[in-house]
Amino acid sequence: TPSPVVLAFHGFSGSATSMAATKFHDYWPDATVVYPQGLPTMSTRYHREVPAWQPEPGRDEDRDVAFIDALLADLRATLQVDDRRIYVTGISNGGMFAYILLVERPQIFAAFAPVAAAVSFVTRATVPRPLLIIQGKTDTTVPASAAMATRDILRTLNGCGTDEEAWAP
Repeated sequence: TPSPVVLAFHGFSGSATSMAATKFHDYWPDATVVYPQGLPTMSTRYHREVPAWQPEPGRDEDRDVAFIDALLADLRATLQVDDRRIYVTGISNGGMFAYILLVERPQIFAAFAPVAAAVSFVTRATVPRPLLIIQGKTDTTVPASAAMATRDILRTLNGCGTDEEAWAP
């Protein structure tokens, strides 16, 4: 039976192993969950290379977008993939990369779920897609206002209204 696929991207300086601690594979055992490892990238914060995903479309010659193309080709060659149910999630830098895939490869993915990420380049997105955006109100790295600006751009793209309902206090 073809399997749904979830690609789950770690944050800046994180790892595939740390992302696997989310246990998406336990919550959806019928899915093929893949936790890719970002490539070493020079960090001005840490003054050394750390694992990361390209931060915007076109950066680093789209090395990570090309990697995902190759990864999906390999998955399709070795597994029975349900091409209608390929999903993307990621936290922080991994969430930014999820937004890159929304801009660069929207037709490949059924839905996107970025966590703690905000980007202005989503104005380049042209294909409406289902989204679940998760953002903390007191996040000190990604301000809620920036995440809401990203959300508002995507609301317009998806033809959504502006009514809101809080899930938690």
